[in-house]
Amino acid sequence: MIPLILMIIGVLIIAASVLSSLLSLYFEVRYWRGRKKANGLTSDGNYPWVTVIMPVRGLDQNLKGNVISVLDQEYPGRRSYIFVLDSDDDPAYGIIKDLIKGFNVDASVLINRGGRSKGEALAFA
Repeated sequence: MIPLILMIIGVLIIAASVLSSLLSLYFEVRYWRGRKKANGLTSDGNYPWVTVIMPVRGLDQNLKGNVISVLDQEYPGRRSYIFVLDSDDDPAYGIIKDLIKGFNVDASVLINRGGRSKGEALAFA
């Protein structure tokens, strides 16, 4: 009697393991097929519109290089840039305005007067 019960329990454990493995394989196949479809969407030119928001305060040692590297990124979709400064008296203001003119991009500079933090600048933009 006991060996029969142990055999039944063993068969049930094996059946559960097989079903678990098949279910895992099923979801794995669904995942990779979904990724293939998602990649197919981007290959036909339907890229999402991207807005890059950059809070800026003062001059850092490579402000110009950082702004150039952001504006010079290659992205096939439509994109825009928003630079947020605390004041138009900020020394970074003139540098950013000059750099924007040199690139053919949709970019603007917003002034968040009285801004206290990066998070506030992002929320303002």
